[in-house]
Amino acid sequence: MVRGINMDMVCKCGGKEFFTEKHGNQTGLYCSACGKWQKWLKKDEIRLFNHGVLDGWISVKDNLPDTFRTVIIYTEWGGVCRGWYNPELQVWFNLYGTAVRSVTRWRELPDPPRMGRGIKK
Repeated sequence: MVRGINMDMVCKCGGKEFFTEKHGNQTGLYCSACGKWQKWLKKDEIRLFNHGVLDGWISVKDNLPDTFRTVIIYTEWGGVCRGWYNPELQVWFNLYGTAVRSVTRWRELPDPPRMGRGIKK
């Protein structure tokens, strides 16, 4: 369960903070003030909600990746690329192994596209 995330939503009770709760294979959004169910969350909404950021970008001042996994990084000059963070060296690297300076935000990679059966060319 994740608690206390502010959203642009407002519950009928006036509450503006919400938490998630898993029920079987679904995850519901609930008001922290009254506990009422608001809606079932989609996979992308769950990921963004759990990061506490609705647009998906995480400030490097707030949080850093804790493992050597590939993420999308954004620099102060507006550059966007895939890269990873080395927590031991406290340095960002692009996929070519070059250090990237001035990273301001990062986000998880999206899920790969689903490949449908019977796609015609």
